[in-house]
Amino acid sequence: TPLRLAPTFRFEAPAPTPRLRRALERYRGIVFGQKSLWPREAPAPETLPLESVAVDCPNDAPPARDDDESYRLVLESPKGWINASTFAGCHRALEAFSQLTVSVGGSVVVNSSRVALTGRPPLFPYRGLMIDSGRHFLSVPEVLLVLDGMAASGLNVLHWHLTDSQSWPWRSKSHPELIQGAYRSDLTYSRADLDLVVAYADDRAIRVIPEIDLPGHAAAA
Repeated sequence: TPLRLAPTFRFEAPAPTPRLRRALERYRGIVFGQKSLWPREAPAPETLPLESVAVDCPNDAPPARDDDESYRLVLESPKGWINASTFAGCHRALEAFSQLTVSVGGSVVVNSSRVALTGRPPLFPYRGLMIDSGRHFLSVPEVLLVLDGMAASGLNVLHWHLTDSQSWPWRSKSHPELIQGAYRSDLTYSRADLDLVVAYADDRAIRVIPEIDLPGHAAAA
């Protein structure tokens, strides 16, 4: 018998931090905003209501290399729960929850009457993706989409290759003349852009490691 998320479904967390609150709001939007795979097909009439999921995340420290990403996720009617010792673990549990749901005929369901998942610590603490803006400029919205994909895939490090011989798109405060090495004046990153990307990644338990190539690979400067 599948679990059906109530229209008033909510995540419950005692005194959530701003970052956890944003994560809970984001994943509720992801779950209820997904496209229906079978828009004309209604779920089976025999469903069990899932009214809420309690979230216990006592540690809200910024993402770090040695984060404990393990979690426990249990779903059963009428309430489920998530337990993790770090925000990274809690985020992995929320992502797992979202991927267990499916939209069918206007309802969001989990195709089981009870789910019990134990997310164990990953074998590789560094699971990264590199983007090379020094050679192939990516706009900030495109970088944010990359981070969304990384979060959905359980990746936790963005290696951001910002500069190389081909271009220098980063607006340095201490050496503003370096921006002359950009492909074009509109293909650059301001400090506010970098702060936005780092904050967006932090909300998804992803670290950002910038690469500034000096003294080699710096012909653009």
